[in-house]
Amino acid sequence: ALTTLAEDRRVENRMAAASTLALVGDYDELVGLLCSSEAPAALRDAQWQALASEAIPLALGRGANAAARLQQAFVARAPAGRGAELFRLACGFSPSELDAGGSAALVAALEDPLLVVRRFALANLLPLVANEAEARVVYRPDRAASLNDRGVDWWRTRVESLGGEAATAPSRTRPDP
Repeated sequence: ALTTLAEDRRVENRMAAASTLALVGDYDELVGLLCSSEAPAALRDAQWQALASEAIPLALGRGANAAARLQQAFVARAPAGRGAELFRLACGFSPSELDAGGSAALVAALEDPLLVVRRFALANLLPLVANEAEARVVYRPDRAASLNDRGVDWWRTRVESLGGEAATAPSRTRPDP
């Protein structure tokens, strides 16, 4: 029944079904919904953020088996064979990974043609700045690339100014091992 509901025309029903299936360890519908970018299946940005911030940490926090199933779902359902990359973005970056070039790679990902890559990149970058509201106004992953040029430059400047300070920035990313 939940799999059928995950294909409902109402986005709220699809989100509820994907979240519930994820709670029982079935991540295929969750990943499919997070990766969809074609109307009418695509989520609005706030819906995507809510679903990703709710379901992914729970899946990763359930242990290695659940994380492996989530990774398998990304590999199976992600567009263009980019499942491993998307799983990596979904896991987040430790402060040392950000300092070792991860933050620059995230800024580059803001220009990726795939909406889901841009959304995950922004989600990983937001904890690095004090004013998240300003960052969300300057760059929106669902806007056309030409409208986000200024935002990508803004992020590039912020990341360069952080230098080695990513390790001390407030973070929702995963801790160093």
